[in-house]
Amino acid sequence: MTRNAVLFNEVNAFVTVDDLLSCMGTELGKGIHGSVFAIKGHDNLVFKEVQYSTPNEPVVKQIEDSDKLMQAVKHDNIVTWRKVIKDDKCICIVMDRYDCSLDVFLRERRHKGVPMDEDMVLDFSRQICSALAYIHNLNKELPNGLPILSVVHGDIKPANILVADQGKKFSIADFAFGDRNMASSMAYYEAPEVRSGGAPTFASDMWSIGVILYELAVGNITIIRTIDFTKCNRDFQLNLNAVTYPSIRAIISRLLVLNPSSRITAKELCDVLASKDVATTLSIRHLGDSTGMHDKMLKTLMERVASLENIVAKQASQIESLQKKNEELRNAGPNSSDTVANLAFVNLMTAVQSNNIETVRMILSSGVSMGKQDSKGMTALMYAAEADRFQIVELLLEHEKCIRDKNGWTALMRAAQKNSVNSVRLLIKVEAGMQSNNGRTALMEAVAKKSLNSAVELIECEHGYQDRSGCTALMYAAEKGLTEIVTRLLDYEKRKQDDGGVTALMKAAAKNRVDVVNVLAACEAGLKNKKGETALEIARDRGYSEVEEILMDFLGETV
Repeated sequence: MTRNAVLFNEVNAFVTVDDLLSCMGTELGKGIHGSVFAIKGHDNLVFKEVQYSTPNEPVVKQIEDSDKLMQAVKHDNIVTWRKVIKDDKCICIVMDRYDCSLDVFLRERRHKGVPMDEDMVLDFSRQICSALAYIHNLNKELPNGLPILSVVHGDIKPANILVADQGKKFSIADFAFGDRNMASSMAYYEAPEVRSGGAPTFASDMWSIGVILYELAVGNITIIRTIDFTKCNRDFQLNLNAVTYPSIRAIISRLLVLNPSSRITAKELCDVLASKDVATTLSIRHLGDSTGMHDKMLKTLMERVASLENIVAKQASQIESLQKKNEELRNAGPNSSDTVANLAFVNLMTAVQSNNIETVRMILSSGVSMGKQDSKGMTALMYAAEADRFQIVELLLEHEKCIRDKNGWTALMRAAQKNSVNSVRLLIKVEAGMQSNNGRTALMEAVAKKSLNSAVELIECEHGYQDRSGCTALMYAAEKGLTEIVTRLLDYEKRKQDDGGVTALMKAAAKNRVDVVNVLAACEAGLKNKKGETALEIARDRGYSEVEEILMDFLGETV
């Protein structure tokens, strides 16, 4: 009997949700919508339990639609939905069991110091690209008779790729039903156009594959995490020197392309991967593409040259006019220096608003003193930092660094609050560690506004500070439920208490932040505030039973 036939018989043993729940084994994973469990006595199967309150919840319709789609999808490298069972409280999706997800697989190899070799990365590429080529050109018919030509996955990341046979088989999971969490570190796998608010496309799926291949080849995506691709020009090219395998480097160079229409498709990549010399095949294909586009590119370039000539002529006229005005004002009388400074400040603010880098350069070169503040105490650097006009920030940095507005805020604090990551990276060098009038740091401001990317950048240089009420960044993160930030700050700021003796754990317990409580409980469960309360008592008073249960376990108490 074939494996599929065996699994078919096993799955048919489950008719109701209660049948599955009676065999519920260990929890293997947890997502936004539900948890995945082993099935006792059925080692080749798992089920995902999705609970709901009413049948009208969007997740119910989403799973029902996905089930119809999955009945039409048959591919060795796409996780099969064996059965979907529903009652009035939950939906259970029975699926094949795998060893682990790709993110766990990679983490284990990193800990052991065992990188993936070139053949293994190429084998991964062949399997996953085969699956994507299949769904991108589906041309199937749903059970209700409706045709479906193609499907975008839209959530390709290591957590949604499962591994079997000790790294010999890879399959795409959460197909048509991704647990998408934009605020998490998984956002680094999303294409720039999707991160900017665009809908996922075939091309955005391919960008995600490019990021994963980079991670497989290099062992991390540190360089990708440091670049805000949404702010880069279309002709930007990522430095791939860290990728030592020539064939993988060639593939990634065709995937991590900012222009979606220029990315290689899944079908094209499958054809390339079938060749003996991947790098050469890609080069030949790229030359063919370049030749076909030559005339079009030449025409575009000529048009751009003409446009730039017009811009240069206009800016030259503006510069000449400004220089004349400055000269007139210099000679106007005893208060001319103030007038010149005021005019320069207005021009500078206008240039920042319009992101006119050349005008900023011209004003700086005129010798007018910088650092002037508006009625709110804001400088041009602060406005540029808020808007993440990082090229202007770089120009103004040495002239206006460390200035505070009326609330004691710096440019770094404003950039952090707005999640202007590129500006944060520049300003950290000169303003890290400064505190506002209420004692808050840029890290605290980033956490308070849930500006996660900026917070991650600031942790290393701003951990350990307390504001005027004694609060730490860890406390702010715990209160907001930011588990990733809490985990990163834990070793630096655990067991600290504010002026009222309140800990980060107490703040998490008071807000019913279950995941955060799980992280902090081992370090802070026994601490008391100045009222003599523990986090357990705070949770109990508010009726947060799940938090109460977690804390009782750590304190060794029973009901």
